[in-house]
Amino acid sequence: MNTPQDQLVFRNWRWVPNALSASRGLLAFPIYFAAANEHWILGLWLMVIALITDFFDGLAAKKLHAQSVLGGHIDRLADFTLAALGTIGLIVGGVVSGWILAFCIPAAIFVGYIKFLTRPGTKLYKVTSALSVITLFSIWTFIVWNLLWKAYGWSWAYPFITLALLALAARLKRHRLRAWFGWIKAKTAR
Repeated sequence: MNTPQDQLVFRNWRWVPNALSASRGLLAFPIYFAAANEHWILGLWLMVIALITDFFDGLAAKKLHAQSVLGGHIDRLADFTLAALGTIGLIVGGVVSGWILAFCIPAAIFVGYIKFLTRPGTKLYKVTSALSVITLFSIWTFIVWNLLWKAYGWSWAYPFITLALLALAARLKRHRLRAWFGWIKAKTAR
């Protein structure tokens, strides 16, 4: 039960989730410049920090009762900016071919369509929202693996570490997974 004093504390910290989301979008610019100028280690660690903010902004919004439409828009814009500038930085840095944009541009359009044009609560939104997050995480993983490869060389441990981190994140975000895939369970129960 929240006391009036607890509610005052929550109100004073309601800016934190939006600041975390916005910082991810702002970090995309130095990540781009680091990759474009072949500062791989700097780009990698900035990317790791940006991905950590993605995990904690939603958690902070929920815990501080600070979920808002504006925060959702900031989060989506920051996600898109990080994916776009990270990929373009790798292209400018000569790590990957410009042809990767043939995948990334349709993926970005798909993520943008899902996040901004479908109505929340519909079955289409639940299914495609999960697919858009998978697409976004795939692009981010691609960026991190390329930065890791350029910074430290390739290791076959990277895919296993990535799977372990994704499993941990999924475990911590079970509520989101239930929301996305709950319709499958409900459909099979009939």
